[in-house]
Formats: sequence, structure tokens, C-alpha cells
Amino acid sequence: MIKFNRTKTEKAKAAVASLKAVKAVNGNYNTPEVNAALAEMFCGKCYICENKEGITSFQIEHLKAHKGDAELKYDWNNLFWACAHCNNIKRVEDEPILDCTQVDVEKK
Repeated sequence: MIKFNRTKTEKAKAAVASLKAVKAVNGNYNTPEVNAALAEMFCGKCYICENKEGITSFQIEHLKAHKGDAELKYDWNNLFWACAHCNNIKRVEDEPILDCTQVDVEKK
């Protein structure tokens, strides 16, 4: 797993603004702005398996399960880009998982 950087691109800024707006009304964090920014940040790859070839569905994944915690649910730094397969097999029991935006996992 390579390290990804959370840079403040225009798409990232739009995603953060989108999250703030939907959080205010307890809306859905799965917005077009968030999807576009995550796809850009993770270079169109799943953050877990790093695959992008043949993937038919990507999902927004919470690194730390939000379990009803609005701060974690809408926290830009807790949202990751994952293929449907990896998102569906990662369980709460798998926490803590290394944060590839903070740690160079290959060196860890």
C-alpha cells in the first residue's frame, strides 16, 4: 500500500464544503463532490488493494467506523476510496487499520 497525500485541491475543497452542508442536515456524505475528490486523491485506486483495473464499483469507505458518530461520519480525513469488494470485507474488527494518508505503509 502506497502513501497517498491529502492535498487541498479544488476538488478536495469542494468535497469539504459539500460535507459541511450535508452534515448540517444529517444528509448523505456520498455526494458527487466527495466521490470526485476521493477518486482524484487516490488516483482512481482502491486504498486497500490498490486495484483500479476491472473495478466496476467504487465506494466511500470510513477508515474508522462512524457508528452514528457524526464527526467521524462527515470527517473528510476519515473518508477513503475503496472498491466494493474491499469495502464489503473490511469489518469493524479490522480496526485499527493503517492510515495510508498518514503513514508510508510499505515502510511500516
